[in-house]
Amino acid sequence: MPWDPLTDPVDYFTLAGLKSPGFAELTGASSPRKWEERGGYGLSGATVVFRGVGLCYFTFKIKLYTEEDWADWIGWKALVDRPPFGVRPKANDIVHPFLDQLGVTAAVVEEVSQPEQGEAGEWIISIKFIEFRRPKAALAKPEAAKDTPLTPREQQIVAAEKEFNDLLAEQ
Repeated sequence: MPWDPLTDPVDYFTLAGLKSPGFAELTGASSPRKWEERGGYGLSGATVVFRGVGLCYFTFKIKLYTEEDWADWIGWKALVDRPPFGVRPKANDIVHPFLDQLGVTAAVVEEVSQPEQGEAGEWIISIKFIEFRRPKAALAKPEAAKDTPLTPREQQIVAAEKEFNDLLAEQ
């Protein structure tokens, strides 16, 4: 059964297996797709070519309310601190039900804000993440939603391509 935020709300995420402190709110997560539009000179319309799935950029706002939340933050923040100069930063496993639905399983830290006081007296720290995913080949043309009839000129081109391919097969 899929996760239901109404009956089972989640106010935290895990990074490298450690639960985030305070109350965590996820914003901006999405599943972007990259498309290239290819049109011709003097032509109306275009073909779109799928160029792969883009990386997900998202933010967690951590809200700290109590002394215990602050103590937990101090212990947890090493996961999102800047790496020392000369040390390569690493991606960490990240888990939250909405990220699971988008297929996001690892991320790198893009930016950590200073603590800012909110209206309700809480302290808010925003952490921006970028999904980490190794590249995979993904170039493809989408199929049309429904077949559109070919123009007479397009029919001639299709016939010529078939004739050409048949001649190549005979050799």
